[in-house]
Amino acid sequence: MRFGLSIEIDGSCWRRVQRQSLAAHARLTCTYPRSLQVVLAEWICAHLESSRVRKVSGLVLQSPPTPLKVYELFIEKLMDAQTSKFVGTKGAARVPIELNRLFEQAISEYGRNAVDVWLWYATCHLRCADFTMAAAIYDRALKMLRQDLHGDFTARYQEAVQVEAV
Repeated sequence: MRFGLSIEIDGSCWRRVQRQSLAAHARLTCTYPRSLQVVLAEWICAHLESSRVRKVSGLVLQSPPTPLKVYELFIEKLMDAQTSKFVGTKGAARVPIELNRLFEQAISEYGRNAVDVWLWYATCHLRCADFTMAAAIYDRALKMLRQDLHGDFTARYQEAVQVEAV
């Protein structure tokens, strides 16, 4: 087999790697089942710097469906780094392109049901004082979320606006 990372693996080696991965996954699975993507994302976020996480997250996200927990882990890691590293030319923080792409990818899979993803996305822009984008995200969320989630989303968005305005 040949992968995009220019690594060649023969069939027997690949089967051994799969068996070892499944065995490791079984050992890591405590009381609830987690996918290998979640285990991998947890390891990446725990052991790599944010700049490396941005580079390798795309590889983990290449095989949908991606569990929402994977997006949560990557978003949290990149949002933590975003406040200190990504400063615009006028001193105002800006949201990195990679983080916007990550949010958009999460929304493409979970946009109808994931209030938290929409809130994180809007809050990220509120923290950067990008109120126009935060408002646009709010409008998109109301169009895309299921009707029964609108009340929860609106209330939590208003709380986020009040917290970030302080």
